[in-house]
Amino acid sequence: MAQGILIYLLGIDGSGKSTQAQRLVAQLTAADYAATYVWGGRRGLLTAPLVRRGKARLGAPAQPVDSSAIINSEYRTYVRGTQQLFRRSVLRGLWRQITLLEHLLEIWWYVARPLAQGRIVVCDRYLYDSLVNQAVLFGSAPVEIYRQLDHPLLSLVPRPVLGFWLDTPPAVALHRKADIYDIQQLELRAPLYGRIASTLAFQRLDGTLPTDQLGDVIWSRVNQQLGCSRMPVIESLS
Repeated sequence: MAQGILIYLLGIDGSGKSTQAQRLVAQLTAADYAATYVWGGRRGLLTAPLVRRGKARLGAPAQPVDSSAIINSEYRTYVRGTQQLFRRSVLRGLWRQITLLEHLLEIWWYVARPLAQGRIVVCDRYLYDSLVNQAVLFGSAPVEIYRQLDHPLLSLVPRPVLGFWLDTPPAVALHRKADIYDIQQLELRAPLYGRIASTLAFQRLDGTLPTDQLGDVIWSRVNQQLGCSRMPVIESLS
């Protein structure tokens, strides 16, 4: 592929990914690098109508306006409903393929294009986040994430040259972000991100550090990478 570098920040909601990604892009731009911030989560443009109908049918709660309710019984009932629905292996497999393919097409558009232009792309969320969301939706055991990391579709997207896992306790993240349904939303995802980070050798960072201190650690590591080669060729999972 053309030259470029992909940097990915992962972690649960409230871990500070967006803040650090935007801060890093500003630092790179000030240092005269061509850098782009990308929210790399699945937008679901094709499956959005199905998701809306499914949520309505399963009784998904309304988006919260604050995170004062640590336990949300409506959200937990909804999660149990999705896990019950996706016990059918055929439905589970079909939904996995559709949503991963949809996300892959979005990544080609939002991520691969600026990479092909030789830009540094800093991604807040990526295809791996879809694996985490699927695992929660399906009620999969955490070890299942290892098998999904070998999914053939993942070999078709650029692999991050640098990955940073902002390891943040769910209780801390809950009080940073107002629109989290329930602490379980974070507790189910935290170990999954940890397994992805360890498997792909992403750097673990303490997400409880002050914003500036955490940003300095990230900037130092990025500078070290760019010092080896100003614009290294991006890697592939294949």
